[in-house]
Amino acid sequence: MLEKEGFSEIYNYTFAEKGELALANPPAIDRGFLRTNLADGLIKKITENKFYVDLLQLDEIRLFEIGSVFIGGEESVHVAIASNSKKSVSALFPWPTNNLYSGSENVSEYSVQDISKLLQENEGDEYPISETKVQPIISYPTASRDIALFVPNEIDPKLIAEKIKENGGIYFLHSIIFDVFKKGEQTSYAFRIVLQASDHTLVGEEITSAMDTITRALSLEEGWKIR
Repeated sequence: MLEKEGFSEIYNYTFAEKGELALANPPAIDRGFLRTNLADGLIKKITENKFYVDLLQLDEIRLFEIGSVFIGGEESVHVAIASNSKKSVSALFPWPTNNLYSGSENVSEYSVQDISKLLQENEGDEYPISETKVQPIISYPTASRDIALFVPNEIDPKLIAEKIKENGGIYFLHSIIFDVFKKGEQTSYAFRIVLQASDHTLVGEEITSAMDTITRALSLEEGWKIR
């Protein structure tokens, strides 16, 4: 169900910096307790991953975790969901059940028992499993550059994106529109272009060459003007 709504599952440590039950032999200074919630770990992961939205081609980060927490000396299983969206998580995914975490609008946490009951009440609904696509992780960093241009209002931005891709060369990864505004009979589109090599870290000359090729190609289109 969560994957259908664009959330990715993660697995955090059960050990935490604070909690009710202390460990006799903690593995690290910041892992001395059994966690009392999943939300704190999700907030940390959202913060860490916000720098990779360009690489992952995401507008926002949506994560969830199902795992054990330890409250009042007892173990229970929770599910927590988090997002860096401007909207609250409850607005993105409104579950009509008790939210156990009130520390941030970007995180909601529930008892798995409550969620199971909710699913049983809605057993007639269908939640198809999304197809998982796996690709190798490249260890070399990405490089991103921005380009903006005015085009006639009737130009579809998909056409611009395709032209960028056609001329991006071997290091082109993808492009993302991050700003749009209209001025009279023209529309301005700003694209973030992400480049990456699979076998080395890109240097300035390689990045400049790729961007120059893209810029020349866009400039040759009738009515298109680089800002």
